[in-house]
Amino acid sequence: MNSPSSVRVLSRAVARALSTAAPTPSTFPLKTVTRSNFEPVLESLRDHVRSADFVAVDLEMTGVTSAPWRESFEFDRHDVRYLKVKDSAEKFAVVQFGVCPFRWDSEKLSFTAHPHNFYVFPRQELSVRGSSSEFLCQTSSIDFLARYQFDFNLCIREGIYYLSFLSSFP
Repeated sequence: MNSPSSVRVLSRAVARALSTAAPTPSTFPLKTVTRSNFEPVLESLRDHVRSADFVAVDLEMTGVTSAPWRESFEFDRHDVRYLKVKDSAEKFAVVQFGVCPFRWDSEKLSFTAHPHNFYVFPRQELSVRGSSSEFLCQTSSIDFLARYQFDFNLCIREGIYYLSFLSSFP
């Protein structure tokens, strides 16, 4: 979908949606994905992504900014902003990965959404490294997740395993 024609199609679809007094988009029920249903859900998600006009992605993490001086500011140079965000991404854990493919329905004049939430949790899967995974938690982020009914038990007990880039090399 990187060709100029696909970008034009996407632009037209978004323009139609924004310029039309369209009804609320059709949304299928939110699909919660864990280790127990990962394989069957993945194949249907692939089909939805392949036919999507666009895909939204969202992460829930155990923190946002690892220190006050690492907050991004409007006038930061791009290389400085990258280093600040990189530091936070390395120190906090991703606990949920959201993927939502959208497809324009020309009959309903609205988008159809297929939202998926993947509960993920870092695991020490390789015995070569020896130590278990560590990550920081920011109290405001954990409070935010709890306030919006994030299921910490489901995340920890049934979260899909993932390894850091470095851990994936024996």
